[in-house]
Amino acid sequence: MRPVALRRALLLLGTLLCLFLPAATGAIAAQSPGTTDSSVTDPELPRHLLIGTHGVTWDDVLTAGNDAGILRQFATNATIAQAIATTGTDRRCAMDGWLTLNTGTRITDRVGDVCRPVAVDLLSHNPVDVSHGANRIEVWPEIVQQTAGQSYRPLLGLFAERLDALGVAAAAIGPGAAVALADADGAVSSPVTMPTSAHDIESTVAHAVTNSQLVVVDAASLGTRALGSAPPAQSTTPEQVRGLDAVLERVIAGLYASSIDVNHVSITVVSLTDDGAHDAAGTMQFFASTTVDLHGSAGDHGPAASGDSADGGGLARSSATRQDGLVLTTDIAATVLAQLGAPADQAAGIGTVISRAAGGPATADGRFDVLRDSAQRAAAGSAAQVPVLVVLGCYVLLVAIAATWVRRWRQSSRARFVVQCAALGLACAPASVLLASGTGWWRTSSPAAALIAFSTLFAAALTIVIRLIARQRTWGLPRRPVAVILVSATTWLMITVDVVRGAVWSSGSPLGTQPLQAGRFYGMNNTAFSFFAVATLVLVGVVGTLLVKRFRGRGLAGVVVFSAVAVAIDVAPGIGADFGGGLALVPGLVIAVLAVAGVKLTWRRVAVGVLGAAVLVLAVGAVDALRPVTVRTHLGTFVGDLWSEQTVVTVQRKFNGAFGVLIEQPLVGLAVIVAAVGAAAIVWLWHGFIRLPVWSWAVVVTCVAGSLLNDSGLAIAAWMAMFSGALVVVRYGTRPAVVRQSVA
Repeated sequence: MRPVALRRALLLLGTLLCLFLPAATGAIAAQSPGTTDSSVTDPELPRHLLIGTHGVTWDDVLTAGNDAGILRQFATNATIAQAIATTGTDRRCAMDGWLTLNTGTRITDRVGDVCRPVAVDLLSHNPVDVSHGANRIEVWPEIVQQTAGQSYRPLLGLFAERLDALGVAAAAIGPGAAVALADADGAVSSPVTMPTSAHDIESTVAHAVTNSQLVVVDAASLGTRALGSAPPAQSTTPEQVRGLDAVLERVIAGLYASSIDVNHVSITVVSLTDDGAHDAAGTMQFFASTTVDLHGSAGDHGPAASGDSADGGGLARSSATRQDGLVLTTDIAATVLAQLGAPADQAAGIGTVISRAAGGPATADGRFDVLRDSAQRAAAGSAAQVPVLVVLGCYVLLVAIAATWVRRWRQSSRARFVVQCAALGLACAPASVLLASGTGWWRTSSPAAALIAFSTLFAAALTIVIRLIARQRTWGLPRRPVAVILVSATTWLMITVDVVRGAVWSSGSPLGTQPLQAGRFYGMNNTAFSFFAVATLVLVGVVGTLLVKRFRGRGLAGVVVFSAVAVAIDVAPGIGADFGGGLALVPGLVIAVLAVAGVKLTWRRVAVGVLGAAVLVLAVGAVDALRPVTVRTHLGTFVGDLWSEQTVVTVQRKFNGAFGVLIEQPLVGLAVIVAAVGAAAIVWLWHGFIRLPVWSWAVVVTCVAGSLLNDSGLAIAAWMAMFSGALVVVRYGTRPAVVRQSVA
């Protein structure tokens, strides 16, 4: 090659190397673990400042006065809610809140009955192992061991994994924040700082916000270490509130000291768990999130920062609760990731994205009142559950004894009338408790007594009205079938209205769901399903039999339409969203409809009905699972889990919820056995005197299937037995001393 040509070739090669070598080097660096640049200085990138603490409630903040001035000012412009923290157990620790953020799901970390402290000595600096970060959570192997067998199968390090996939640079301030950002091995690749003074907090926040998109702050630890507050375990509630307020003031000062436009920073302040180290129902916690300039202007960035109120504030909600002013702590990780640009289908854990509710009070004081009222109702509902169930259980026992064993009552027509009225009142209990739940009973000085009183009054009123209507021999029928039809229809209608409205009556009700348990906030809960299923099957059996006798084909068509409507109410994603209930109800309806139509029941036909039920409910759930995560319901999420690696976890959790109490609480298990034996004895005694119609097997099938498929299995069996037993007494009276009766 000629020298000139050689020089030209070398020059061209050098030019190409200069152009492509930096890009290639950058690509290799990007693919190498532990070598990503954790500094992001672009001021236009969205940023999130997450300030976490524990044991701080809205009532604490609102009653603190000037001790929480910064918190209250911040909350005025924020999207606010009650945050429900649950670990799936009756005990909660500060570490649980940070691990919930780390995994995006329910998790608990207890060493026996002692809570593991969240302290600086959790970290061990390891500058040698750069590939896994310079900091490591020293007790991580113990945490892995403690959480390995938990029902929600938490994936430790999931939050850090999602942040890494997004290329988000994060920073931790305080030991709890380091736990939140730890990876699956307990390593923290993000910068971790431990400020020791108020000035350190400001400078640390200013530097972290400038160089990171996500800054996580452990306010409880900073209050102790940098501001001289008492340790959270030793401090009183006012001291915790003052500590959080002081930390928030220093953090905001650091934010303004940075070079970042504050309107590009989303700020979330949340109490990640309560201080329920011992068995307790728990409490709702403080949550406020906004992009806000505290000097007067409110920004608009992120899912939880838009609204129409005059002060820029609003109530928060999430797909997990579908209730204004209620979110879950498991939603925090998913919301932060969404604000940082994560697709909706890449949320962390079981959480959903928090958003601002439409409408709501226009003033901050109005929103504060809503949150206080919801916390008061949740606490009252949890406290009233046992007294109400005890009273109801005693009433059930009295009716059962009077109707079955007391001979002189069975020989007196007046006594039989009293027993039937008592049974009718018992059958009206589900509807009357729902009605009482809308009276504001939780605002009284004695909530449990008020709820029992209101429920008794409504039950008495319904009993009187139904008896008066039945006396008129409506539709030419005897009184007793009319009473059964009316009480079943009333119960069916009340539950349907409540479910369509979003379960506003049953939420916090002793015969509904308890928000502090964070199980279900909308749709058809297990208790409601028990009563709804019995009412539906009784209406199909009793009314359907009459319609088919009178109108034949048209009557049967009406029965089928009603059955389809009932299934839609129970299963439809936007209404009941009840997967297990649908699987249990449809086979029962198939049996009832076939019996009403006069078709002989065979095992093959029953099996086809069960298979059809499974296909129908799975199809509805699969369609819901295809929708975006932000609008997906409980049903779609459950079905989606069945096709994922969470299948075994989901099924095991449901089984443990249904029957785990028999092993974990032997006294409860013994009580269940005694109740089952008593119920079997009652059925045997009545069996010799009445012949139930064929369609009544539908109730038995649905009861067994519902108990096996739902995580409240034993409770479902008990509620269905109570309601259907009361209807039997209403229909047939006390146990007679004559040969069998057979009435539809």
